[in-house]
Amino acid sequence: MCSIVTGGNGFLGKALRRHLENSFGFDLHNGNLSDYTPRRLADLWQGATEIYHCAGLVGSVELENNVSEALQTNVVDAIKVFEAAKILNARVFFPSKPLNANNIYTYTKK
Repeated sequence: MCSIVTGGNGFLGKALRRHLENSFGFDLHNGNLSDYTPRRLADLWQGATEIYHCAGLVGSVELENNVSEALQTNVVDAIKVFEAAKILNARVFFPSKPLNANNIYTYTKK
């Protein structure tokens, strides 16, 4: 069994990878999800049976001036991950539980 952790170098991704055997991180340091189609992600992640989608653009007030990037990263790129998982027939774990706050991050993660 092979697991992919998007955002694998982030706070949650690093902690998760420490507990998963055979996990590989996919982070902005080695690829931006926006640069890939779901088919290309599936090709890169061939053999993965689980995908933990931890990548995201985090922030509150600072995202107010960066709404389009937050939408791209937290919504469109998440959909790409879900579509890639469907191609791979892999399970997806989406560990997102934003606070009940009125900000861009919360809206895009919900």
